[in-house]
Amino acid sequence: MSEERSSIGVLDAVAVAVCTIGLMAIWAFQLLAVPSIRAMFADFGSTTALPTITLIVLQPIVAGIASVVVLGLLGAGLASRIAHRRELGAALLLFAAMVPIVTVPLMLVAMYAPLWELAGNIR
Repeated sequence: MSEERSSIGVLDAVAVAVCTIGLMAIWAFQLLAVPSIRAMFADFGSTTALPTITLIVLQPIVAGIASVVVLGLLGAGLASRIAHRRELGAALLLFAAMVPIVTVPLMLVAMYAPLWELAGNIR
């Protein structure tokens, strides 16, 4: 009797969990925090004077792009693992998990960037 190994392992499940939690954080930030931050910056005056990274994160499409990239990489990685192309699948899953791991801190940095810029201009 031969035992066939499962195509999907524990590390694959961890990658899916990291991607799920990361996408939830990105969407929560985009839906809950960004509108109030956008209103706060609008109260200060022109939003065109904000740092570029802040202007990018304030765009609603950021969460959508991150979602498409993560879900595409995740799907391709899991499909590769199921098709027994383990190395390719592992690389795709790693990249899928890295997108939210990098995106969430960048979103936070983008929101603090105007404050850091303001503090740097104080003399």
